[in-house]
Amino acid sequence: MLTSRFTSIRLLLAINIIASVVLIPMINASWLWVLVAIFMYACMNGLGIIVGNHRYWTHKSFEFKYSWMKYLCGVCSVISGTGSTIGWVGIHRNHHVKVDSVKDPHSPKYINLFNMLFLKYNISSNDLLRRCTDIAKDKFMKFTHQYWLPCVLSYITVLSFISLEALYFMFIIPSMVTMILQSFTNYFCHKDLGYKNFTSDDKSKNIWWLAYLNFGEGWHNNHHCQPLKYSNKVKWWELDLAGSLISGIKK
Repeated sequence: MLTSRFTSIRLLLAINIIASVVLIPMINASWLWVLVAIFMYACMNGLGIIVGNHRYWTHKSFEFKYSWMKYLCGVCSVISGTGSTIGWVGIHRNHHVKVDSVKDPHSPKYINLFNMLFLKYNISSNDLLRRCTDIAKDKFMKFTHQYWLPCVLSYITVLSFISLEALYFMFIIPSMVTMILQSFTNYFCHKDLGYKNFTSDDKSKNIWWLAYLNFGEGWHNNHHCQPLKYSNKVKWWELDLAGSLISGIKK
């Protein structure tokens, strides 16, 4: 069952949150490690989730200049601990088709922020799979879907052997921030916050601070009204880092 995999993601998030606090006295922090954490967050969330899972695999809004790039994004997605690309795509496509209805997997109208964070989604395995059969044909995606947890646990093990700082700044912090900001975007960008550039039947809004923290995903109204565009930028000041990166790596 695809939805049974949510349990592992919930557990990883809970462990990350606890470890991020408990391990503070044991960590020899430095500005270099902080920069490493920011870089890994950019890889996991920016490349893995947003460029790869969202704008390429979910919406096919562009094509990579070189095919290896989409698999690099796939690796970044897997090590983030957020589950498989196939599962991510299935959930997000269901969200767009059923946006802000009772059948929307994660509409804040029917799910609170805590349940959003811990993937208490309103979706069945059949609904999830029905929306991502095209992605499941890719051999790499099938492999990472089946073995994403052993892959991320192997990554964690390697980091643990390197140092506690490597584990903390290359997995715990960037993985936790990725999961939290993705949930914040899904939740707050469908609340009565922010503004709209486009009139729409759904509750999607643009929230500037989420857009700047989450590589352009916070321009949510822009995205819902133009989902096939690789950039969410409409106004000149709406910075979309993921869209800017895609403009340099697309065909």
